[in-house]
Amino acid sequence: FKMCEPSVAAVDDRFAAGSGPRLLLCGSRPARAHVGLAVELPERTRVRLAVYDIMGRRVRTLANGELPAGRTEFQWDGRDQSGATAGSGVYFASLNGAGARCSVRVPLIR
Repeated sequence: FKMCEPSVAAVDDRFAAGSGPRLLLCGSRPARAHVGLAVELPERTRVRLAVYDIMGRRVRTLANGELPAGRTEFQWDGRDQSGATAGSGVYFASLNGAGARCSVRVPLIR
């Protein structure tokens, strides 16, 4: 798991040259109701942020469009695209954008 807190100290919030998008899992693990996700982008970028089950089926799309540079936070309420409650299990949040893909494991307990 990646934590929202940085693992190193930094002088400023700017990204290092050439760094790509990052996806971070925020909050308690495993999540019981809401899952916090943070997207960090070095520049304004078109992205797609979605949650998938362990079989690779898309459960819900959280973002599909341009996001500004910097940090943007999202909440997944544990529901699928139709609004039904997703069951307990391991899910994966995946961020695609700027020619890169990153993902984090999202354990959910009901």
